[in-house]
Amino acid sequence: MLIKKYNEFISEEIINMPSWPSLNNSDKNGYVLPMLLWVSDVFEDSFKDGDYDSEVLVTGVKLVKKWNLDGVLSGSYFKFEKNGIIFIHLNDKNLEYCDSKPSGYQLPKDIESRVNILFDKYHLGSPIFSIVVKDFEDGVKVVTTGSNWHLIKKLGIKRLGIKTYKSFVKELNIPLYSDDTQTPESKEAIWKKLLQDKSCEIVGWSQNQKVELPIEMIEGNPYYKGGIPIYFGDKEINRQTLDLASENEIKYLKMKSMTKNLKLKSVK
Repeated sequence: MLIKKYNEFISEEIINMPSWPSLNNSDKNGYVLPMLLWVSDVFEDSFKDGDYDSEVLVTGVKLVKKWNLDGVLSGSYFKFEKNGIIFIHLNDKNLEYCDSKPSGYQLPKDIESRVNILFDKYHLGSPIFSIVVKDFEDGVKVVTTGSNWHLIKKLGIKRLGIKTYKSFVKELNIPLYSDDTQTPESKEAIWKKLLQDKSCEIVGWSQNQKVELPIEMIEGNPYYKGGIPIYFGDKEINRQTLDLASENEIKYLKMKSMTKNLKLKSVK
């Protein structure tokens, strides 16, 4: 998979990663993550000890809600104590691009049987996009995301990440917070587009002060009031931004008190 092709995917907004290892190494298969969560964690009714900040060995799973996305896709939200998984499903079963690889994710050998059992139990088809979240403030925070971008590409599905974030907030009526260390893909393909979407109410969130921070868009980029840039994403970029701000002590202290979190409060 060439990086050029991947950049085309980003411009079409059809994926969000952690499938990155599979782009440079054919032995990796990060794109099976949605299916792995589906036939492992959901099927087995638990998060394994230590996975995704889980504090207990078995948490139990509960289907909180499922919804129709656009006639072709459907969404679901499963809760595991303090954690949860948002899925986007096809309406039918599809196991394309779901092969285990020696140094990649290992899917259960009885994957087809598990997919059939889950389909009969929940009336949900194969997942092609997933977001692991954890309880945070008055909503949930993104922990990690994954997509079967091979299948998404083949089916010609676009804007999937944006549709997922928006539909979850609208259907569950709770806010969704950005993760603490976003990838450039998440920043550009998801959150920046959401910030430009007039149907979305988004604010900044200070974890230190526990307050919402108004955002203003300047030339297509988000800033806190007073022209202070929102520094979310790559840690090195954050460091450089703080270093530049350090010349102005007041601005530096203000930026240090901010967080990288964005809060999608509601969707019209």
